[in-house]
Amino acid sequence: MANIKVVYDGLFIGVPGLYHELLNLDSLTLDGVVQAMVQRHGTRFKEVLYDQSSGEIASGVTVLINGGFSSSPQSQVKEAD
Repeated sequence: MANIKVVYDGLFIGVPGLYHELLNLDSLTLDGVVQAMVQRHGTRFKEVLYDQSSGEIASGVTVLINGGFSSSPQSQVKEAD
């Protein structure tokens, strides 16, 4: 299990009503983080984050992992990210 800090910005603040939260995860990929957020806050996260036809990060959405841009659901995260 790893503790990951998620910081929300823009459109995503309205989904959970939070600016940030800590997640305790088994799956250390961006998709694992998203699945944990879906379990906590509903399917709206997945609908907003991913392009439904391609399964990739939606146009206009920026995902940063430790300040670096990520566009793949398989991007790796690690403890304390």
